[in-house]
Parts: sequence; C-alpha cells; structure tokens
Amino acid sequence: MLGNGTFETTLDANGFPNQGDFGNCFVKLSTANNSLQVADYWTMFNTVEESNVDYDLGSAGPLLLPDMTDSNGIRRHLAVGSGKDAHIYIVDRDNMGKYNPNGNITLYQELSESLGGFNFSTPAFFNGMLYFGPVRDVLRAFSFTNARMNGNAVSRSANTFPFPGTTPSISANGTAYGILWAAENADNAVLHAYNARDLSQELYNSSQAPNSRDQFGSGTKFITPTIANGKVYVATTGGTIGVFGLFNPPRLQKLSELDYVGLGDNVLIGGFNVQGSGLKQVVLRALGPSLQANGAKLQNPVLELYDKNGYLIARNDDWATDVNAGQVQAYGLAPSDTRESALARILPADSYGVVVRGLNNTTGIGQLDIYDRSQPSTATVANMWARGLVGGSNAVVGAVTVAGRASQPVLLRAIGPDLISQGVPFALRNPTLELYDSHGTLIAANDNWKSNQQAQIQATGLAPGDDRDAGILLNLQPGNYFAVVRGAGGTIGIARLEAYAL
Repeated sequence: MLGNGTFETTLDANGFPNQGDFGNCFVKLSTANNSLQVADYWTMFNTVEESNVDYDLGSAGPLLLPDMTDSNGIRRHLAVGSGKDAHIYIVDRDNMGKYNPNGNITLYQELSESLGGFNFSTPAFFNGMLYFGPVRDVLRAFSFTNARMNGNAVSRSANTFPFPGTTPSISANGTAYGILWAAENADNAVLHAYNARDLSQELYNSSQAPNSRDQFGSGTKFITPTIANGKVYVATTGGTIGVFGLFNPPRLQKLSELDYVGLGDNVLIGGFNVQGSGLKQVVLRALGPSLQANGAKLQNPVLELYDKNGYLIARNDDWATDVNAGQVQAYGLAPSDTRESALARILPADSYGVVVRGLNNTTGIGQLDIYDRSQPSTATVANMWARGLVGGSNAVVGAVTVAGRASQPVLLRAIGPDLISQGVPFALRNPTLELYDSHGTLIAANDNWKSNQQAQIQATGLAPGDDRDAGILLNLQPGNYFAVVRGAGGTIGIARLEAYAL
C-alpha cells in the first residue's frame, strides 16, 4: 500500500498509469527476470482527490489473508487494508482491479462504514477473525462468510485508543487461548491484553498493578507488540523496551526415577541441562530406606553431582551432613530417613550428571529426585533425564512435575539403541514409553517414535537417533505425571528416560 502521490489517470493499453506512477495504490510486485516490476495494482476511482487532501492508503499497511472459499467454491487469494479514509478495501491478489474512473466496481469488496476513525495500522487475523484498531476508536473484530467480510463488528473493546490508534498482535497455542495485544500511545504507555474471541473481555493492562509496578515508559506512535519466547515486547520513547511475561511461567520442576541400583554401570544415573543466563537453584535427592517399594530397598544411598566433563562437584552420604542441609529443609525436601542423601546447589548454565549408588557396594531399589527450586528467572532447566535397568517386571518409572500457570510443551523420550554409541553395550534394544496422569490414567503411549508424531518431533530438533527409540510430545498442564519405560516383547537392557521443556 503506497502513500499519496502522483497517479496518472491516463492508462496505457494494459491498464497501467502511462507514466508508471502508482501513488495511493495497492501494488503487487514481481521479481520475474531478476527485475522488480509492478505486476498488478488497484486504486480507488477518486484517488487523485484523496491524495490532494492527504487521505492516503500508505498511512497503514496491508495484510495477506489466508485462502478462503467463496459461495461458488472458488478459492480466493485476498489482501486487506485501510487508510486515512477509514474505508476497508479487500483486493483479489489474482486480479486486483486496476483503476476505473466510474467507481470501485473492479474491487473485490469495499466496506465504508465499518470503522469509526482513520486507520494508521496494519490489521491482524486469527482463527477466522480480522482485527482493526483505528484512531480514537475501539478495537474491532470482524468475521467472514464465504470469503466475504461481514461489515458489523462481532466484538469491540470497551476502551478507545488515541492517535494513531493501535496495531494489534496475536498470541495463541494453535487456534486455542488466543490473546490480542495492543499498545496504547499515552504519556504512560499502556499494554492491553484481550480475549481474542471477545474483545469486550480485557484480560490485563499494564496500568492495573498497584504502585506502578508494570509501567514501562512513555508511549510512542506506530508500535506493534512483538511476541516471542513466551513474552511480549513493547518499545517506548527514549529507546527503552517493556518486556512482559508470566511471573510464574510453565517449566519442568521435577523428575524422579525409581529403579534398581546395582554395581558398576548399573547404578542409577541421571542428569539435567540448565540454559540461559543467571543461576539455577537445584535440589537433588537419593532415597532408599523410606521408599514404599516392592523388593529389597537400597539401605544407604550415596549421591554424587558431576559437571559435563565428569568432574565431581559435590557428594553426600546422609543428607543432614551436607553444608547446605538447611536449604533442603527450608524447601520442605528433607528426606525422612537420615541415611538418605540430598544436595542443594546453585549452578550456572551448563550440563550436569547425577549418580546414585549404594554405600560400600550395596544394592537395592532406590530413587533419584531432581528438583528445580528457583523462582522463575532467565536460567531454565531445559531437560532432565535418568537412566536405569529395564527387565522382566522391572520398568524405568519416572515422575515428571510441570509447574507454573500455563501449559508446558514437553517432549518425553525413551532412549535405548542410541546408548550403544555412547558406550553402553547392554542397552535396551526396543524401548516403549507410556505417560500417565496423577490419577493413573494413560494419556499417551508410543513404541518407535516415527509411528505417531514424526513430523512434530522432528520439528523440535530433538528427534531420537534410532527409529526404535520412543517419543511422546504433548502440552502438559501444571501437575504430576508418570512416565514408564518398558522393553517391547519383554526385552531387557539399560534405557534412558528424558524430559525436555520446549
């Protein structure tokens, strides 16, 4: 969409302005033959008059709409925009209509009374709805029927937006939980959040918190809220940016594994990866005597923490003897048996390994717990894992806890064949993976990760290296879950359960 300027109403044989000037037009550009050329255009019948009074289209921006099917079954490729004249213009990108001095009869659709003010912004589209934020007007949402926009707004915000209106942005999880974000240009800038399905429901604005907690600077014109990595970014005058996000964002808070602790390579091994800047508070536990488990329990577990190079960072036998035992107690995580072990440490971003073994080479059923106990910060626990022996009636059972106030995409992997290349000869050749909720209800199951969600798992960049490995990708609501790794057909071997926060 171009600003006001010269447009020759004298057209050449192809319907283009004879001097090649396209002021105040929708323009479609082509790069054929490595040359930027105008392939098609449209402008209103009174374009010269509108340019003369500064009613230009270029005050705002166009939006390409998703393909729609009209009442005749024709697939339509449309674009929409509105400028200072407050008309909404919808053009057919396959046949834009060019210029006709007798009226806008070649335009796909025009709506002249749908907006309540000049428009200086690009609209947004989400889940069949088109959103405009005109000058000194309310936000408006419009629906479509058979590839035609309905002229009456289906919902509106209660508040209006001063000059220059607002450019809306949308955040969502697919087509669910849509939120429309809009910045208000005021002495103290305001960020608004609305239910995208009903703009009369304002979910939040940055002036609501007491003591000016969420104020982030002076407003400025033509700012579009930008959504990335679960946060909303809004610029202000003076070069500052307000960053908005959940105080309690979703995250992996805990991974536990209950398994047999043997000797040599058959000890209980786990690990975790901290990403981002800042430090992360973790609490690690090795349980045995207090477990409600069938079989002989590990009577005196020892806990060891290693860095990514295999260097021993900390070791504990009997939790109360550790220098940070008071922190373990403060978090309410002190083991109930004095022989059990625990470590509380503040760690920088890196990869870490954890080992549970029996004191003096004793064996039995033990449990490894890995807790993220930090308040949400820039550092996050990106993944947790634990390795154990699968065989007969013995499965690797992991408890996974998601914390926060929103759902967390989690990729669970059961790795067996991949471990062979990592020096584990007795690896489980064909692991299966099951996920249960806290009530014991099966949520999902997989044997061979490509069989269910191949494209989605590959898109994460974390696809297992062997087709026989198992994987489950889900959005998990805050709560407790149980993952079970078994051997297909009763096979036995060492397997690794992994949980990735995406």
